[in-house]
Amino acid sequence: MRVPKKNRLNTMRVLASAHPALRGSLLLNDIIHELNRIAAAERSDKTDSWLLKVLHTTRALDTSLKEVLAHKGWTPTDKKTGKPKFGLGAYLIELQIHGVLTPRQRDNFQKAIVDKRNRYMHQAGTMPNRLEANTILNEMDTCLSVIFTNT
Repeated sequence: MRVPKKNRLNTMRVLASAHPALRGSLLLNDIIHELNRIAAAERSDKTDSWLLKVLHTTRALDTSLKEVLAHKGWTPTDKKTGKPKFGLGAYLIELQIHGVLTPRQRDNFQKAIVDKRNRYMHQAGTMPNRLEANTILNEMDTCLSVIFTNT
């Protein structure tokens, strides 16, 4: 069953607000604000609104995962340098290392969210359409649900 976008965003707001890693986080309001901006992008008829939707979707996910990892005391690190790593890909790998995600889930989220986001954010002239933006939002919803359930 497909959940209407408004209900899905409301569910993500509630899940984020209730999760122990985010409930007391100073960044919770920023995460909620990014989710609200997704809804605002939905209402726009402009072509670039879909790029904004991808941006706000992945920023909310990025900050949420960063906070979950910090709450657990898990820090993604570069194996060669030992320095902390930042970004969705590193966060997903760290969650897999700690058994929150299976290798298949991590690979799926990497391809469906991170790789697509990187293409749109780093390659001039690329623009997601409505379907692509909604697919990324659906994957983010699934990703957050799995991670919030398992942490």
